[in-house]
Amino acid sequence: MASILPGFEYDIFISYRQKDNKGDHWVTEFVSALKTELEATFKEDISIYFDENPYDGLLETHHVDKSLEVKLKCLIFIPIISQTYCDPKSFAWQHEFCAFNKLAKKDQFGRDIKLSNGNVAGRILPVKIHDIDAEDKVLLENELGGALRSIEFIFKSTGVNRPLTPSDNPEKNLNKTFYRDQVNKVANAVKEIVTGLKTFDTPPARITSKPTPPSSNWKVPQPKLHVRKLLANSSAILLLMLLAGYLIFNFTPLGIRLHPEPIAKSIAVLPFLDMSQAKDQEYLTDGITEEIINSLTVINGLKISSRTSSFQFKEKNVDLKEIAEKLDVETILEGSVQKSGNRLRITVQLIRAKDNFHLWSEHFDKQTSDIFAIQDSIALNVVRKLRITLSENEIPRISHHETTQEAYTEYLKGSYAYQQENFGQSIEYNFRAIQQDSLFAQSYSAIALAKAWIILRAHDHGNAVAIDEAKKYARRSIQLDPYLGEGYSALALMAWAIEGDFSTARINFEKSIQLNPSSSLIKNRYGYFLMWMGDFNKACSLALEAMKADPADYNSYMILSRSKIYSGQFAEADKYLQEGSRLFPEQGFQHQIITREFYAGNYQKLIPILESRVQQNESLDHELLAFLCISYRKTGDIAKSSLIENQIRSNGFDSEGRHFSMAKIFAMDGRIDSCFNRLDRSCNNRENSFRLFKIEPAFDKLKSDLRYKKLYRRFGFDNY
Repeated sequence: MASILPGFEYDIFISYRQKDNKGDHWVTEFVSALKTELEATFKEDISIYFDENPYDGLLETHHVDKSLEVKLKCLIFIPIISQTYCDPKSFAWQHEFCAFNKLAKKDQFGRDIKLSNGNVAGRILPVKIHDIDAEDKVLLENELGGALRSIEFIFKSTGVNRPLTPSDNPEKNLNKTFYRDQVNKVANAVKEIVTGLKTFDTPPARITSKPTPPSSNWKVPQPKLHVRKLLANSSAILLLMLLAGYLIFNFTPLGIRLHPEPIAKSIAVLPFLDMSQAKDQEYLTDGITEEIINSLTVINGLKISSRTSSFQFKEKNVDLKEIAEKLDVETILEGSVQKSGNRLRITVQLIRAKDNFHLWSEHFDKQTSDIFAIQDSIALNVVRKLRITLSENEIPRISHHETTQEAYTEYLKGSYAYQQENFGQSIEYNFRAIQQDSLFAQSYSAIALAKAWIILRAHDHGNAVAIDEAKKYARRSIQLDPYLGEGYSALALMAWAIEGDFSTARINFEKSIQLNPSSSLIKNRYGYFLMWMGDFNKACSLALEAMKADPADYNSYMILSRSKIYSGQFAEADKYLQEGSRLFPEQGFQHQIITREFYAGNYQKLIPILESRVQQNESLDHELLAFLCISYRKTGDIAKSSLIENQIRSNGFDSEGRHFSMAKIFAMDGRIDSCFNRLDRSCNNRENSFRLFKIEPAFDKLKSDLRYKKLYRRFGFDNY
């Protein structure tokens, strides 16, 4: 049956989850009752599309998008809003609700239409059969772009939250609702919308025509005498203007400001406190904190401090205003967790730091199995309170992909071990997680990252079996959840640092950042890669973004200072070296200061610094020994230079980075054949140092040599 208006397939499309039609067939009964009511309301026959297929959605042989594109070409869309409907992964949500919302905005009517009485109504007419969770309400309102307005078919009494049925006694319902009345409301709402569509001219949001100019004999209406006298008084005019401005910009009829104080979209999530009696739930409190941070990093336009920055305040009694100033954020989310048996009590509060104003707080007393819903609710409430509009792609990514409680517990323990750099134990916990749930994507990506770091730390670049195993877990995580950025990050790390496949590394880094635009960890990891590729501008740009989001991470300062050193911008490098060494005295900035002096040619200044470290019996790595060797030679002390050179030679052929350091000595001493001999060995051994081959200033004069070009291609720099 065609629609009563030309160009449409149906008048009404009923969207629902098949779960809600099992048992008492509530949806089928509602559709039947609505058809009867519509027959009594409309002169014409009203067509309804209602999928009576016992499966959720179309058959696997059908082309979903093309099939639904026709059926969704309807005047009114009625979603049956239930406890299960608002699921970003469900067929009904993705292919029906969101799809219609998108289509309706583009057709000739628009999604919202002006009614005959001057009001505006939406062509999405929700029917609610359950009270829904706060995060589901946020999800709906973000998709609709406004408040949820629905016709309720809910039976309420103490401890009851179920659909209203025709047989329910209204006196026993807290809402005192008659089923027949609610059906009548739906039919009348449909009639009101259809009437608005029939008399459709131009929707309010689309009016673009200019006002009709007045005719030549049109005269300005004269104000009444007392108004004319008032307007003659310039002071009165000024007073009226000031009063009008004050009222317009400060009050609504309800006394609410039309332009409330803006809330900056920046947040730090502090480590949740373990309030359990045994104080043995640190893996859980840290895990919840980290999961909320990870959920929020997918949102463009939200600045969120990374785990590194937030966790520096763990178990420290620091004023929130001071924390906000240090992390350069406006809001703080803090909370506590108390676990007793299978019960969780989680308390959270979102605070505006400058005045300690509580934007939102809530207590969750739930079963441990509700941990996903709690975390999603927290993340979505942050989104709502900071007035963030989620994009179509961000909505499913902010929600957790449910797994079993047992699998999730093992995953959280694995995450805790990973943060302690106990990668082997992290893998064990995550193996247990996927034994509990073989479809849990996050554990696969966690295993992939842990395996990658084990290979890197062991310099085991030739272990093809271990590398393939790690990549297998990363790819499986992406297959299970294409929105999971950690899987792409693991593939990028392996392609770059282990396999030397720089083209693949760049593609996966870009994908990972696209999925996690606020992740300073991924930006810094990508920044190191770009620096080694010689793309200094982009590396510095990413490092600056990461520094702004995560001022407590030393890696941003390291990338910036090293990029400036290798590009010869020594004055610029000094800024980041001084600040980095002040903020992070234990993170190797002294080594970078020495590197800066060496490449700036300050050999005489450098010699006593390095000699002092040798006299203090500090072990110098090959790079610093090479700096001392070259500095002696450049200042004319050949004997001492030769002594250091022999010291490096005697360290053994398997010592990491030794060949690359010897190549630098030979290059700067003009022994070009010996230099290439050592570079060849360094490349064959996949020394970590060889990643600097492309940007190492000592080799600048070798770039026209055919042997340099062969090494460049052999290591894979040409596929960047």
